[in-house]
Amino acid sequence: MLTKNKKILFGLIESMGFKPHKGQRAVLKAFLKFRFLCVVCGRRWGKTKIASMLVLYTLLEKDTKSICISKTYKLSKKLWNYVYKDVLRFYGAGVVNINKSEMIMTTPWGSTLELGSADNPDGLLGDTYDLQIIDEAATLKGMMWEQFISPSARDRKGTVVLITTPRGHNWIHKLFNLGQKLLDGWWSRTGHSFENTAIYDPEEQDLVKSQTDPLYFSQEYAASFVVFADQVYSDFREEDHVVTLDDMPNLKDWDIYASIDPGYAVMCAIQWIAYNKASGEILIYDEVLEKRLKYPAIIQNLRRREPKGGYAGFICEVAGNQRDQAGYSFIQTLEEDEWFLKKDYTIYAKRYGIIKGLNKVRAKLLNTKDEIHLKVTQNCTGTIGMFLNYHYPEKKATEKPEKDGVWDHPADTTRYFVEFIDYYENGTVEYDL
Repeated sequence: MLTKNKKILFGLIESMGFKPHKGQRAVLKAFLKFRFLCVVCGRRWGKTKIASMLVLYTLLEKDTKSICISKTYKLSKKLWNYVYKDVLRFYGAGVVNINKSEMIMTTPWGSTLELGSADNPDGLLGDTYDLQIIDEAATLKGMMWEQFISPSARDRKGTVVLITTPRGHNWIHKLFNLGQKLLDGWWSRTGHSFENTAIYDPEEQDLVKSQTDPLYFSQEYAASFVVFADQVYSDFREEDHVVTLDDMPNLKDWDIYASIDPGYAVMCAIQWIAYNKASGEILIYDEVLEKRLKYPAIIQNLRRREPKGGYAGFICEVAGNQRDQAGYSFIQTLEEDEWFLKKDYTIYAKRYGIIKGLNKVRAKLLNTKDEIHLKVTQNCTGTIGMFLNYHYPEKKATEKPEKDGVWDHPADTTRYFVEFIDYYENGTVEYDL
């Protein structure tokens, strides 16, 4: 059982040259008093560092057992590597026996640290621990707490630290509420990312607000328990985001792209999108949404609606490489087309992450600074319908919207383009062709 000596803990912190911010200091004090800690914090708050300090302290005590657990072994290893560096800094080489193949550290006084993962829960059965660090706990299933983590804290009256970014009202939310009431040995706290001023200076805070929508900011930075429910793009307002044809800007100096979801079996979606590099504005000004549109017909649409200055490029998800019954993919068909070759056009294909892409689209619709960078013209009724009707599944906790076979296709082409522009603006674009 841990003795949790305040003098030794803060002496360790000082000797490591670690200067905890206000939120981290609150966690250190709670560790001394409570057995169960639920720390819900934003991105780059400093959760890995505070976890490392708690493990390092536990290794100082005699005959203790600690474990670091994440959703996967790969993620657990990230925390392990962080602790490993701190152990070498504090003890020097050769004092602590480190078995890299088994991922176990052992001190001369009998204390150990090992690695665990939720993708191999049976490996956690039977052992008990003085300290369990559960990294990104909200990504784990609730049964991990009930069947594996909680029982492992009983024999040694161990301490459990759940440290995570929130993910809706799941099992972490219930334990967090216990901590707010200080019930059953629980303590909890939220940690806003901006508490870590070493990373988030005023300039960086302003940049984050300009790149995120209010909902995403609340979850990922303010560490709020946000429920992603009903309408995916709840910030979309026709009066703010729909441009009449009379008010449509002159697109002469804008780059024109076509974003394509060539799904033949269900719905083909094509959007013609103008991008103003100077202002960062995006305007979806034309569309085709049609079932069973064959590849030559898609290309015919691209040719017929070719802008006067030509296309800046074509955007497609890498699934466009999938082959039809004739053995051809859409990307292959386009790249072999005489018109495409003559114009020397480029098709950019990449595998895009759904959840990250949704958040980037939201940030273009309305960021935390109340700026709008994405609009659509009134003739694009399918795209407008998508923004109004694209939704999450009912009675199911998930961040992935409903695949209804209608709105998800123009949603995909919008997302592909915003993802492409995000990479383009940051100069990190890499494509899987």
